[in-house]
Amino acid sequence: MPVVERRGHRELVHRAHALRPPGPLREPADESWSPEGSRIATGDHDGTVRVWAPRTGTELISLTGHQDWVGRIAWAPSGRFLASASDDRTCRLWDVAESRQLTVLRGHDNYVDDIAWSPDEGRIATASGDWTAAVWDAVTGRRIEVLKGHEGRVRAVDWSPDGRLIATGSDDRTVRIWSSDTFEEISIVGVHQDKVASVAWSRDGTRLLTASFDGTSRVWPADPDFDRLEAGARGRVFRVLSEDERRHHMLPLAP
Repeated sequence: MPVVERRGHRELVHRAHALRPPGPLREPADESWSPEGSRIATGDHDGTVRVWAPRTGTELISLTGHQDWVGRIAWAPSGRFLASASDDRTCRLWDVAESRQLTVLRGHDNYVDDIAWSPDEGRIATASGDWTAAVWDAVTGRRIEVLKGHEGRVRAVDWSPDGRLIATGSDDRTVRIWSSDTFEEISIVGVHQDKVASVAWSRDGTRLLTASFDGTSRVWPADPDFDRLEAGARGRVFRVLSEDERRHHMLPLAP
């Protein structure tokens, strides 16, 4: 599709169809391509989830139920199901093929900021402003476990490609990895200088890509060399480290 660009992104002109819902013209809160690339899902400020045909700009279905804006949309790997996260503190699961709501995930005490499907589509991970992430049964909607440990709003969550690990990013500046089997925190793999806005696994599951309010994107090894990190920290700090300092240097907490 031809693109004309003048003076950077501010004057980027696309010859494309406009996906325009009814009502006042506003940008969607989030949008996502389906896995096979034939559809686009958008979340709107009025709480509506819409699915579009990108070639024609035609709205295919409209899904309603949220009571506040939808800030995040995630397709299931199969492309049949959608998950939507909202400021109404819920996550809703939808069967796109049948244009209906499957279940509502309730339990967070603040906005739901991010969502991720497990590779087998059996579970959902959510990130919330209540300082927690959570894991849910995608069929029953039951909350399986709450992941506690962050010391601020959890803005980002992603499932590793093999389904064994969950990564989270938070306003406490840390990037953490959790076991999806025991739900224990495995490690803090990175520390930004400001809030962590997003996390994403590499396809081989060995690295994590993060973006932060500190203006950087960084790549972290998903299995950091703690001996090297601790040796480096001890070379700079000639005393016993506090728990906060150990977190800052990405070291495991003392037993």
